[in-house]
Amino acid sequence: DLCILVDNGSSSAASTLMLRRIAAQLSRRLAVNVVPCSLAHADRAPASGLEGEPANLFKPTVLAAVREGGASSVVVLPLFLAPVHAVMRTIPEFLESVTEESLCRYAV
Repeated sequence: DLCILVDNGSSSAASTLMLRRIAAQLSRRLAVNVVPCSLAHADRAPASGLEGEPANLFKPTVLAAVREGGASSVVVLPLFLAPVHAVMRTIPEFLESVTEESLCRYAV
């Protein structure tokens, strides 16, 4: 199963590194693997600034977990400061489309 901490994303490596630190802290506190992902832009951050590990993007990460990894549930923890369009529409609509083609459940 999959637990994702998702932000809007930035081409700044510092932003992705901060998201990773927060996800690691949540993982330790919750005793669950929390995967840091960005909706967009983070794939443009230079890998050299990301300690050699490219940023995770939300949609490919979810699709791989559900289609290839057999995840039966996806929990999404939005890291946004306001009820923006991404949280209210983009993320739920995407997850709805994924669950229509699989037996996966989701929660935002």
